[in-house]
Amino acid sequence: MNSDSHSTTLHKISAAINITSPESSNNILISLKADDSPSTLLDDTTDLVLQIIFLVILALICGLFGTVANVINIVIFIKQGLFSGGSTLNLFFLAIADLGVCFTQFLHGIGFAVIVARIPNLPIEPFSIIYLGIGWPHVIFIKINRILTAYVTFERCMCVVIPFRVKNIFAPRRTLIYLVAIFAYGILSHLPVYLTHYIDDVEQKGTNETKLDLVFGPNREFWHDLVYYGNFLALSFITALVVIVCTVITSTYVRTSKEWRNKVTSATNISKTDNIGNENVETSNNKNKLKSDKTNNSDRNDKKMTKAAIDKETRLVKMITAISVIFCICYIPDVALIIVRSVDERINTGGQYERLSHILYATTFVAATVNSSINIFVYYRMSTKFRQIFLSYFGNGKDKE
Repeated sequence: MNSDSHSTTLHKISAAINITSPESSNNILISLKADDSPSTLLDDTTDLVLQIIFLVILALICGLFGTVANVINIVIFIKQGLFSGGSTLNLFFLAIADLGVCFTQFLHGIGFAVIVARIPNLPIEPFSIIYLGIGWPHVIFIKINRILTAYVTFERCMCVVIPFRVKNIFAPRRTLIYLVAIFAYGILSHLPVYLTHYIDDVEQKGTNETKLDLVFGPNREFWHDLVYYGNFLALSFITALVVIVCTVITSTYVRTSKEWRNKVTSATNISKTDNIGNENVETSNNKNKLKSDKTNNSDRNDKKMTKAAIDKETRLVKMITAISVIFCICYIPDVALIIVRSVDERINTGGQYERLSHILYATTFVAATVNSSINIFVYYRMSTKFRQIFLSYFGNGKDKE
């Protein structure tokens, strides 16, 4: 979400409920009234109600549920063993990013609730905390989530398509380095934001009082555009493309491989049956017959072990695919907003339909939080080990499936 639009949205709500935002002659601060950018689509009341629904109620509900769900995910992944294989380490770090998205969204909802409640005599403008302390961290965790989703999808794609060639590339210790680097990049790439935004004492408009409020430093617009357009927005498109392409390749390859294995297995069974029949006809030696039976039993056990390994890999691929599909669906509001804004400039900050753009931005926030909240259902449904550990904590310890 564009943080400028985010900040504008906060001030629009403040203005709608008669809360004025400070303005300093020495610093760039945003201060808008509700009728600065009249909209022909939404009136004051509708605008306020919709923003409360999306940015308070849904933010609190989705944020709280996602926070609890991802704490559970993290605990279960630790219980499974982070280096036990099967992408557990990847999913553990993804759960941490999801937790960050959901928890900041929950705090986001609390911040908006404070603004709507009009609590008097606060020593600091709530907007400052929401924008700098919650809004940008929320964006950072969304970005990390998208990079991790792309990485997990790419890693699984490579392991399925060329498993022997990439075995060392995605070894556990190297994977840990990759994941930590993704988190470090997501945080450090937003450092310019915190070098050009800060909180300081600001004289309140119309009074002689000072209050802690957000101040924009020099070159703030340049760094903001660099971080948002050159970093967050461009990277979001790249990660979405990687997720879609890798998911299609992985699903196609797994389906084709499964069909091929079924044909080979069927042909092998027919061949072995014919050979055994001929052998039994040609020999009457009981010792050879027992040896043949022993060999057949060994072959059946090997096939069972191979089938179990294949089934486990297939379930893992299906689980990663499900995560990727959910990611793509929840990314649709972002894509739609970008397209709509590029086609109609009125749906933008300062445009005729600015209020509508704020609701659309709020929708992208909620969609991102939903994406980070519902993976627990995917893990429970598609991972036997996850389900068993979950039931040991919250159920009767028995897996009915």
